[in-house]
Amino acid sequence: MQTPTSISRPFGVQQEIKPSTALTAGYVGSHVICPASPCPATYPSDFPAPLAGSAIPAGTYYVPTSTRANDAIANTWTYFSEGDSSYNALQVDGNLRFSSGFTVRGVYTFAKTIDDGDSLNATTSGGEPALASNPFDLQADRGLANFDVRNVAVIDASWAVPLGAKKLYRGWTLNSIVTMQGGFPFTPQLSYNPSNNGDSRNLVRLFVNPSFSGPVILGSPNQWFNPAAFLAPPNARFNLLNRVNFHTPNAVVFTPSGVSPTAGLITSTSTMSRQVQFGLKLLW
Repeated sequence: MQTPTSISRPFGVQQEIKPSTALTAGYVGSHVICPASPCPATYPSDFPAPLAGSAIPAGTYYVPTSTRANDAIANTWTYFSEGDSSYNALQVDGNLRFSSGFTVRGVYTFAKTIDDGDSLNATTSGGEPALASNPFDLQADRGLANFDVRNVAVIDASWAVPLGAKKLYRGWTLNSIVTMQGGFPFTPQLSYNPSNNGDSRNLVRLFVNPSFSGPVILGSPNQWFNPAAFLAPPNARFNLLNRVNFHTPNAVVFTPSGVSPTAGLITSTSTMSRQVQFGLKLLW
């Protein structure tokens, strides 16, 4: 595991508008590289991972099979020290003091946090998938962090109450704090994995429905977002080149008993599975 590197970029200015009023504005930015990122691996590394209670045959496991690189290994956990996150924020702080002992302070932050994974397991993932969709392409999951809050505003007030000169009544103050902030982002998910990649966990992301129009966020507690804005990925779709060339379907439509239950059924493919070839030609 690599030691995370954090780069901070703070900048701020403060201006006294008048003796009782001050305004501070600043920018805060940070970039964190190489925190631990949890990634499920149905594609193990070039060495067998030991599993309790089962023996893994010796060898180098990289030859693809119908579902995963190594049929002797089921789902595994792999942690990559390759995470990347960034935070950028505009911060404004205003402080106003009155001669009557009344003080008001307002703080506002406009921020955005982006990363490619910030959870070690499902219990800490919030509203996003807990694991990377593809352990070989962590950037595919780059987006808003599950703790991203775009707008935060805090207003606090303090008043030294003038109740009299007696010791019993002196030194009393009334304080009030109001905090307002936006919500956390979330990612709509599937309850199953249709990619046929050998991983039974929920790793496949939804498709955006190109024919959908209208607001995605409905804002109702009964249905916060519109599910019609998304499409479920078809079965056995995992990557751009994973194309299946089907054989001709069963052409028999009717039998003596009626419509054939296998009419139009495709039971095989017309080509072999994806093949990768390397060639070398040497002339001298």
